[in-house]
Amino acid sequence: MQRFTCFDCQVINNFMTRLILIAFLIITLGSCKKNEPEGVTISIENLTSFTLDSVRLLYDATNYNYGTILPGKATAFIFFKSMPEIPAAMFDSVNKKIFAGQVVPPGVNYNPNLANGKYMLQIFPDSTLFYLYGAKFIKN
Repeated sequence: MQRFTCFDCQVINNFMTRLILIAFLIITLGSCKKNEPEGVTISIENLTSFTLDSVRLLYDATNYNYGTILPGKATAFIFFKSMPEIPAAMFDSVNKKIFAGQVVPPGVNYNPNLANGKYMLQIFPDSTLFYLYGAKFIKN
């Protein structure tokens, strides 16, 4: 007894198998999405000419201490569930407490928070402010 094989049938069968595998891989890879945490990560960059010590975001409820930041350097990114969009920080320099950024008057409930993502808070000299230092968030 002789077995009959169809060359065209094998080619079609191999093609269909590869097509199904490729479609499966595309669907599998396409459905993989990174679940990024809901919140913001913030780094602080020192654009002044002196070292900043015990740097803290002014409106941070956790009161996280970023530590010492040398001139021209930045800290690592730190995760927060939420953060008001008001750029402001407090730090020490030569045993003085210094403020940088925007002030929200006491009793004012400021609700808008930063959108989820990565931000750099830049601290820089600003002679137009009575406390001489400005701050701004830059979204990465």
